[in-house]
Amino acid sequence: MRSYVGPTLQLTLQPSHLSHSANRHPVAMSPTAIRPRFLLDHLARHEAAWSKRHELIAARDDKHRELNRRYGFRDPDGSIPIGFRSHVNLPYKAEYDRIENDFRPAYEAITTAAAQADRDQGMTIYEFLVLDNLDAAERDKFLVAARAGRPVDYVSLRANSEVSRRAAGATFDSMPRLLQMLTSDTSYAVRRCRKFLALKPWDFYAWRAIAAYRLHYNRALRDAAKSLRFQPPH
Repeated sequence: MRSYVGPTLQLTLQPSHLSHSANRHPVAMSPTAIRPRFLLDHLARHEAAWSKRHELIAARDDKHRELNRRYGFRDPDGSIPIGFRSHVNLPYKAEYDRIENDFRPAYEAITTAAAQADRDQGMTIYEFLVLDNLDAAERDKFLVAARAGRPVDYVSLRANSEVSRRAAGATFDSMPRLLQMLTSDTSYAVRRCRKFLALKPWDFYAWRAIAAYRLHYNRALRDAAKSLRFQPPH
């Protein structure tokens, strides 16, 4: 069963399960829906969150480096480290821990806020799975597709980009193993989806949607692998 999902296209699974409708979603949404507007919002939101986390890490590292400079800690090459250097110097340890303790809640709050915004926008099962752990190149492909203003098969787009990314250096003989690895990766994505959307075992339509996604995604993986050109073994 193929499910080409675009601005108005989705599988005909009913949304009545919506275990995540209990999670503050204002509008019932089919678990198979993929909304270009949501993709754009999500990608922009998480790009901004990444930048904020990077700024926090840099500021924390500067404080650790200054602390180590004041206490005279140096690496063998003479540079000032950012890592922890002494368990026995209690004033030093207290200052180092204070910097870390101030940093961590702010860092986690950025991640939590981005995730909560996804939930508040009614992130669907398909949206979670196609966006899960995108790398930079895949992110760019999704941005182009979501801005195109036409129906896009995002599940196949994700499968194609994964095969293209992971097939570098692959051989004709290694492709079955690569496909097995990519299929296994989907199981981890489903676990993260289940946790993120708080899915329950009795959420029938949710699990039905996940099964449909697996079928579509695995078929797209095989199609993408078939399109690759290898020199067959002699």
